[in-house]
Amino acid sequence: MSGSLVVRAGLALCPSGVSLRAPWVWIRGGVIAGLGEGAPPGEAADAPVVEARECVLVPGLVNAHTHLALTATGGRLAPTPDFWGWIVALIDLWRATTEEERTRGLAEGLRLSLEAGTTALLDFFAVMPLPPTPVRVRQAEELFAFELGQTAPRMAQWVSRGSPYAAPHAVYSTTAELIEMVADQVRRQRGVLTIHLSETEEENQLWQIGRSDGADRYFAHIGVDRSGWQHPRCSPAQYLARLSALDAHTLLVHCNHLSEGDIELIARSGARVCVCPATHRFFSHPPHPLPRLLEAGVPVCLGTDSLASSPSLSMWDQARIVAETHPWLAWQTLLAMITSSGAQALRLGEGHGTLRPGAVADLVLATPEEPLASVERQPRRLFDGAIRIDTVMIAGQRVGPAEA
Repeated sequence: MSGSLVVRAGLALCPSGVSLRAPWVWIRGGVIAGLGEGAPPGEAADAPVVEARECVLVPGLVNAHTHLALTATGGRLAPTPDFWGWIVALIDLWRATTEEERTRGLAEGLRLSLEAGTTALLDFFAVMPLPPTPVRVRQAEELFAFELGQTAPRMAQWVSRGSPYAAPHAVYSTTAELIEMVADQVRRQRGVLTIHLSETEEENQLWQIGRSDGADRYFAHIGVDRSGWQHPRCSPAQYLARLSALDAHTLLVHCNHLSEGDIELIARSGARVCVCPATHRFFSHPPHPLPRLLEAGVPVCLGTDSLASSPSLSMWDQARIVAETHPWLAWQTLLAMITSSGAQALRLGEGHGTLRPGAVADLVLATPEEPLASVERQPRRLFDGAIRIDTVMIAGQRVGPAEA
C-alpha cells in the first residue's frame, strides 16, 4: 500500500493519559490511520513494518522556546546567579562571532534538536535563512526597540517578513507602542506573540519601583540612555495586560518571579507559559511557580532556551529536571509539556503533539534506561533516567537520528 507503514513498539504513551502495551500504529499518507493493541487491521496487512518492541513510542517532541543560532556560543559561559552580568557577557560573545559561525550554530542547533527527538520548535531570535531540515520550525523574529523612534522601523521590518510569529524581546527592551502594534497584528493573523517575562526579580523591581542595578549595567553596556524613563508602577504581566498584549495568542517565557495576582491575571487571559528548566537551574533561581500556574489552570509547556545557558537542546532533559523537582507531577502532565502543550502554544494545528487516528505522524521511538516492564507499570519512570532516541519520524518518514 503506497505511503503506508506499521510501527510496532513495546509501549505507547499519549499525553492524554492513554497507554498501550505492545501497540501498533498504522501510518498512511503521513497521518496516523489507526492505533491499538494486538494485531493491526487487515487493511494494513501489506504495509511494511518497523519493529521496535523494546522501545517506548511517544508523539514528536515540541520545543516552545529556543535560540538556535546561539549554539555558536555553547559551553562558553559558566553557570551564574548574575543574570545581568551573563547577558552583558553574552552580548560581547555574540558580537565576536562571525556570520559563518552563526550560520553553523543554527544548523548544528537544528541537528542536535532532531537527534534529541524534537520534531517542531519555535526559534526566538534574529531571522536567518534556514538550512534544509525536516523539523517544523517556526521563526519568531526577536524585536528590540528602546525608544519611540525605533518602533516604526522595527514594526515594518517584522511585517515585511509576512510571519504570524513575533518575539518582542522583553518589556524592558521593547517600546510599549511596538508591543501594542505587534499584539494587534498577531491577533489579526491568529499567530503567536512570545516574550521573555519576569525572568528575574530585578526585572519586576525595575517595573514596579524604577530601580535595578543589574538592568542599569545592561543599558549602559548597550548605550541606552534611560534617564528620562518613567517606570510603569506595575508588574510586567500587568503591563502587558494594559497594552492588550496578554491573551490566548501570547506565549510568556520563563515567568520565574510571579505574584499570585500575576498568576490569576495570566490564567484569566488565556495566555500560555513556557518554562526553561535547565536555564532556571543555570541561574540558581528560587523554586519556579510552576505548581501555582498549573493549579490556576495556566497551560504550561517547556523549552530548552539556548546552549548559552542550557547544557543540551534535549526536551527529555527539560522534562527530567521538572520530574526531579516536582515529584508529584503525573507522567501525562510531564509528557504533555513537551508534546501537546507545546504544539498548542505554537499553534501548529489540530493533530500535532498527540497519538490518535487523524493525528500527524510525528513520532519518537526511544529506549529508556529503566526496564520497559518497569515503565509499563509506572510510566512516570520514563523520566527517571537517561533515554536513547532510536527513531524520529516526521509525517511518517524516518528523519533521525543519523545512522551510526
